[in-house]
Amino acid sequence: MLFRSTSWLQDPNLTELTQPHQNHGKWATILATRGWQIRVGTAEIDEAQYVKSFKEKPTLELLVNTGISILEPNVFDYLNEFDPNISIDLSRDIFPNFVEKKQMKAYIPKKCYWEDIGSIERYEKLDIEKIKSIME
Repeated sequence: MLFRSTSWLQDPNLTELTQPHQNHGKWATILATRGWQIRVGTAEIDEAQYVKSFKEKPTLELLVNTGISILEPNVFDYLNEFDPNISIDLSRDIFPNFVEKKQMKAYIPKKCYWEDIGSIERYEKLDIEKIKSIME
């Protein structure tokens, strides 16, 4: 069993992710969460291109992939199919195959704080007070 993650700040107990993965016997389990706040404003536009509504940095209730996953070792079989000189992305290049074969499940914790801090800019924009209040 392999853990894969992106740069993240999180609070879920990873043991909670491991147990369902071991129980279902699939090739991959992703940690998914709700409440992702996008970093840009959104606009709803009518046919004449008038803005009907505008929301600044809304929080989405869609499930999002946190980039945290558990993978079975057979992922290396799929990695061997790619040119080693070309960069691949598990989520783009391999996970769709797992989904097609019904070999991927999601774990959705009841309470989870997750923030992508994959760049210095994102790290510097963290709302420390929000994090403290959520993690208390």
